[in-house]
Amino acid sequence: MKKTFIIIIAFINFYTIKGQKTINKVEYSYRINNDFIQQEIIEKEKDEGLRRNLQMMNTSIKNNQNKLSFQLTFTEKESIYSLTKKLELDFDKEMMFVLALTKAKDVVYTNLEEKYTLRKVSVLGEEFNVKTNLEAISWEMTQEQKLIGKYICFKAVKNSLFKKDLKIEAWYAPSISFGFGPKEYSGLPGLILELTENNITYFAKEIKLNVKEDFKYDFKDKDKHLSQSKLDSIIVRFNNDRFKS
Repeated sequence: MKKTFIIIIAFINFYTIKGQKTINKVEYSYRINNDFIQQEIIEKEKDEGLRRNLQMMNTSIKNNQNKLSFQLTFTEKESIYSLTKKLELDFDKEMMFVLALTKAKDVVYTNLEEKYTLRKVSVLGEEFNVKTNLEAISWEMTQEQKLIGKYICFKAVKNSLFKKDLKIEAWYAPSISFGFGPKEYSGLPGLILELTENNITYFAKEIKLNVKEDFKYDFKDKDKHLSQSKLDSIIVRFNNDRFKS
């Protein structure tokens, strides 16, 4: 009887463990490479107030590099990326520049199976879900490689989703075979451990794989969305109406 009881317990434990869901987590931070806005551009600006604000943007994003962190949580098919840590934030003018320049308040949901991303943004006092089709995003793969921590990573480049003349540089690890990354960038044959956009490099600080948790996220109105071009037209129309009034 005792032997039968032990076998039953072992059987239950096996299927409990087998049925447990796991997720993966990456904590990202950022560093600034050179000036966010080139000094020659600032010096050419004739408006003193604007010139002062441009200089403050450069100073702000450098001074606050260690005060923000972001978390990417993902399964094999889905991910959610958002701001997780806000250290010593008084939400003064300097920090507001940083939040805007890094798009820190955006929340990004990615679905690799259905091949799309949703980026929740706050514009004009409203929230919008901006949808991007992953099939329309193409990476240029290279054979250039480097070691990031213990992972061999390969370089890939692409044009920005928002500024076609801006190059995005990503370093991904094929040994971590999940096609996710920071912000709205994904679709590579490995996890992106480092991504450079607009002189800002987002880098993985901590990687946790196979964490025994359910994949949970709060993405309001996930089925309601619009394209980036549609959002741009809303902003343009708002600005035109404001200047007319």
